[in-house]
Amino acid sequence: MRTEVAGVPLDPLTVDELVARLVALSGRGAGRCHLSFGVYAHCVNRAARDPAYRAALRASDLNYADGMGVVLALRLLGVPAGRVEKATTTDLIHPLGRAWAGEGRRLFLLGALDGVARSAGERLAAAHPGLVVAGSHHGYFDEGEDARVVELVNGSDADVLLLCRGVPREQLWLAAHRDALRVGLAMTGGALFDFLSGAVRRGPRVLTDHGLEWLCRLAMEPRRLGGRYLLGNPEYAGRVAAAWWRERVRRRSGT
Repeated sequence: MRTEVAGVPLDPLTVDELVARLVALSGRGAGRCHLSFGVYAHCVNRAARDPAYRAALRASDLNYADGMGVVLALRLLGVPAGRVEKATTTDLIHPLGRAWAGEGRRLFLLGALDGVARSAGERLAAAHPGLVVAGSHHGYFDEGEDARVVELVNGSDADVLLLCRGVPREQLWLAAHRDALRVGLAMTGGALFDFLSGAVRRGPRVLTDHGLEWLCRLAMEPRRLGGRYLLGNPEYAGRVAAAWWRERVRRRSGT
């Protein structure tokens, strides 16, 4: 059952449950494009200030906890510890790749710099025989090229679109074009292609496995990400504390 974290709906799931849900959504039998977004602390902060972005998150079919901060918030708001697990998209992609390969799914990778998505797709397909990467395209296109890019995705006969253009552009783009896209599932990935292709190295597992990957990202890109983490993390903690207090008052009052 969906649980809201400061106005953003989240679907508390274990990693195995999440993979199963995403595989099910990727089938094109429903005749519509399902949307799935990974949500982390910065997303919650952005949603509080950006009504269009907040509406995109609320209109998705599945929002998962792409960060330990969101997992901790869900637990604080009453979700049992065993019912939700951190599912960073970069960690999730290989269990998904294995499952999609078993189902014969076709992927289109859209985003990052020229050549990075192609390299990421080649590595993903090599790691999971049977998985078909039907096409790729860089993420640096403007609004006037949207129709051409949509047709490129549709023409590839892909079942799944992975879009990596950063928050909030990737979510807003999918919300705007979901009715035109003929994929079963479109999901966002942030810096996924950079990591998957090897263009950018992830931090040590002792940090990434314990919810501290943001420290690695901050060290690599302090100018771009300093505000997001050094100011954004305390802002997020305040939003979660306020949400916890409202939930506590609601339960006490019985409403």
